[in-house]
Amino acid sequence: MNFAVSKNLDLGLFEGVILSRNKGFELQYLNPIIFYRAIEQSLGSPDNAVVGADFKLNVARTAQLYGQFLLDEFNFGEITANKGWWGNKLGAQLGLKYIDAFKIKNLDLQGEFNMVMPYTYTHRSPAITDSAANYTHYNQSMAHPLGANFREIIFVIRYQPIKRLNTQFKWFNTARGADTTGQSWGSDIFFPASANTIPKEYGNSMMQGYRTEVNLFELRCSYMLYHNLFIDLHGTYRKSVSELSSLNNSEVYIGAGVRLNIARRENEF
Repeated sequence: MNFAVSKNLDLGLFEGVILSRNKGFELQYLNPIIFYRAIEQSLGSPDNAVVGADFKLNVARTAQLYGQFLLDEFNFGEITANKGWWGNKLGAQLGLKYIDAFKIKNLDLQGEFNMVMPYTYTHRSPAITDSAANYTHYNQSMAHPLGANFREIIFVIRYQPIKRLNTQFKWFNTARGADTTGQSWGSDIFFPASANTIPKEYGNSMMQGYRTEVNLFELRCSYMLYHNLFIDLHGTYRKSVSELSSLNNSEVYIGAGVRLNIARRENEF
């Protein structure tokens, strides 16, 4: 649900429910008024609900502040106790776009920060033995490709020096707590997380596990020969440094291509 608070400010609310059963569907979830969470609790359902909010604020016609907040599970008493309870699961995003930056025509800047706490997007299902009810579809995350237990910083520069030429530079810096086989520290959303399956119920923190930091730099140039016909050049450098030696690596990609009426494929992780 989205609504305009003013000419420059838009707010939105969203929710979702993850079914954790072999068959069946609660028809009450089709009610467009009541929150899924209220239905889930009243039915004693094993499903997992998520709720959130987002906003977009336009500033002085050249900038846009945007963000969103997601809540998977929350216990106010555990938050105030500050003991690192594993069940407080949330995610947040905050970003800023600056159009025609510094009054330079066709120069656009963007900065963004993302974070998701450990064990968010996953939930152990009592209805399915050794299974997880997670926020995925066809074994792909419906939220961030990194899953959970990470923070991410993004910086993008876009510039169009002439009519048909577009250039773009991106820098991604991510830090996460990597999991190991058979043990999840909160990153793998396919792992069935409960107080009985995780390493510890209290003392959890962001990026716990094997800390892994990735820096990705990418430069792209795209020239339009004719309408929807592009020649692309790109170069990418990616470096991963981890406490887990198997995740230490660095890679360089250089490529060129021709596109006709299709979007570029992005590999931003």
